[in-house]
Amino acid sequence: MRPIFAALFAAASGAISPAPIAAQTHWQPLGQLETAPGEHLGPLTVSPGGDLVAGSLWSPEGGFRARVWSLRDGLAMATLDGVFPSLLPIRFAQPANTPGLISAQVYAHSRRHLRSWTLSGAAPVLELAFEEDFLADDVLYDPFRQTFIVAGTFGPLWVYGQSGAQIATIETDAMRPHGAMTLSQDGSELVVDSSGFTLTYQMSGAPYQCTDGSCAEIYAQLPGSYGPYEALLAVDPLRQRLASLPPIDAERLHLGGGNFHPVATPTVRLWEALEGWNSDTAPVLTLEGFATPLRYGAFSADGARLLTLDESNNLAVWNAETGAQTMTAQGIIAAQFIPGGKTIVVHAADGSSAIIDIGGGDLLQPLPPPSENTVIAPDGQTLITYSAGRAGPARVWRRR
Repeated sequence: MRPIFAALFAAASGAISPAPIAAQTHWQPLGQLETAPGEHLGPLTVSPGGDLVAGSLWSPEGGFRARVWSLRDGLAMATLDGVFPSLLPIRFAQPANTPGLISAQVYAHSRRHLRSWTLSGAAPVLELAFEEDFLADDVLYDPFRQTFIVAGTFGPLWVYGQSGAQIATIETDAMRPHGAMTLSQDGSELVVDSSGFTLTYQMSGAPYQCTDGSCAEIYAQLPGSYGPYEALLAVDPLRQRLASLPPIDAERLHLGGGNFHPVATPTVRLWEALEGWNSDTAPVLTLEGFATPLRYGAFSADGARLLTLDESNNLAVWNAETGAQTMTAQGIIAAQFIPGGKTIVVHAADGSSAIIDIGGGDLLQPLPPPSENTVIAPDGQTLITYSAGRAGPARVWRRR
């Protein structure tokens, strides 16, 4: 379909006239991931070191399986059996400084099971069934303590060792569902999206190796904060800040005090130092001017910028220090920052995709279909474009 970016992008100061595309090829295609004809790709995940990528696949002949590829050449390093009969994410369980080709381990979870594999064999090395009345919403691997943390619909967070043994529980508000979890880059803070409010735990007291009976007590006594009592929008793992969405309730604006502080129009509030949050804590920044409620947000890798998308497919990029809006666009259904620069990958409502300069809003490089999904290496030097759930190539690009 005809790309629409030339008509859509604008900097905060006015309209942008994109420079000629031929003179601005910033990414070079290297090839594509090795797949069989007709195989449907699930969501892809890049390893912390940026040298491997993992994903689930489905084919009419072979059913469901998972694969790990080398990003050096796109060749499959391992094919894993025993995956769940669905195109679920395959995630890496390894520290950021561990060479992936040597000791890569990946895992996946359903609502009732957790499985883990290594590159040396196709069968799972861990098969964990949760308790019968427990439904998992998210599983996070903690590379600092080499444990799996499991969040469920109700009850505490469960902590398991790599062998599948239950180590401890982390106490929560037992009557609220707990969803996506984010661990700070230094492993000192755990943030839990908990259905309308945020849980924050200071993890520095949890030891790196914990094999005796004292582990359960240590986890049970982790310092935690309940709040802010708002929907979680985005987490900055580097600088340990978060952005939240206060409830929109114009009729209750006059009600002061308490944990809930409603607003009249869609608003984003930014917070830091959450270990001491209480109902009197003030946000460090408030962002306003949204046409419709927000549906997605993300911090840049350095925490300096915040990207937002609203329900009307309006994109905005903000200075996360000053609150200044630096770029806007319309008709965008998905977007993400590319680490190590001032660029983003965007996917438009008409099916076109491109790399955009957020400093001026210029179109730098269109991306050929299929490109409805993008996964980017942590160093920002490699990206993969593909369409999850569909057959087609997964193209690998390297920054020039």
